[in-house]
Amino acid sequence: PPRSTLVRSSAASDVYKRQLLMLVFAVWIRSYLHTVGTWIFLILMSTPISNFSPTLIGFDLQYSTVGIGQEVGVIMFGNLFNTLVFCLLLGLTSLLQKLIQHAPMLVYKFVASYGIGIIFDFILILITDLIMWNMKAEAFKLYNYYKSVDGNGTMGIVITIFIAAGLFVLNSFILYNYLVFTHMEGRLIDLFTRVTADVNHFFVPFDHEVSSRYLRWIIKKIKQENLRLNGVQYGMKHAAVTYHTVDNPSRGFLERTTYIATYRRREDGSMVLDRHFVRREDGAICEIDENK
Repeated sequence: PPRSTLVRSSAASDVYKRQLLMLVFAVWIRSYLHTVGTWIFLILMSTPISNFSPTLIGFDLQYSTVGIGQEVGVIMFGNLFNTLVFCLLLGLTSLLQKLIQHAPMLVYKFVASYGIGIIFDFILILITDLIMWNMKAEAFKLYNYYKSVDGNGTMGIVITIFIAAGLFVLNSFILYNYLVFTHMEGRLIDLFTRVTADVNHFFVPFDHEVSSRYLRWIIKKIKQENLRLNGVQYGMKHAAVTYHTVDNPSRGFLERTTYIATYRRREDGSMVLDRHFVRREDGAICEIDENK
């Protein structure tokens, strides 16, 4: 393959690798914040905590079980704390967009990766607990509680799945709104609009159309050049504006156009046309091409 193709392929591979590392880092941070959220909930519930120490994949949290309400809160509050952190990151991104028009690319990637992590928070916790074979961990709290109380943990599994599904829907909704309306200054909604919008919603300039700012710059440049000539008539430029009105009552329309022309004075005193423009009825300003 050509060298340029290999370079592009290598660059794309590096981008995917960096994005994957960002996703792994965000998921890793999520696991710590999840346990911090659970710890805060237990503190607020005045639950005795026997151990809260860091490990490689989070915090080891040990506490005394009080009742079903506490266990449901433990399952929910860690994920909800991650949801709160994600909302704060979303707000920070929006604030940066308002203050400096855009957020750094690193911020966009981290927030999106963190959002993906919290969507699959419960699944990641379940996988971690199964790998560690910790049957007393968070994913099995309600199962163990109902099994110890009623001798059957089926109800605990049902409630756990219901809570996990509700949190999945909530976090998916928040991530969807971030990706569509905030991520990369709303690039997704812009792309969707470009693909699906009606043709009348697009602005397509005319051939040789210029802005009013560009036309004012031309007039200003003419004045500056004339000042440099210091009164010498030869080579001076002039601008003329002519208003045209076409009134046709029989067809029921009144059309107004503006013609702007710039001239250069020759050595013999005659004027030669330099550039000319027309301002249409709809406000568009177009330069007239002599070759067409």
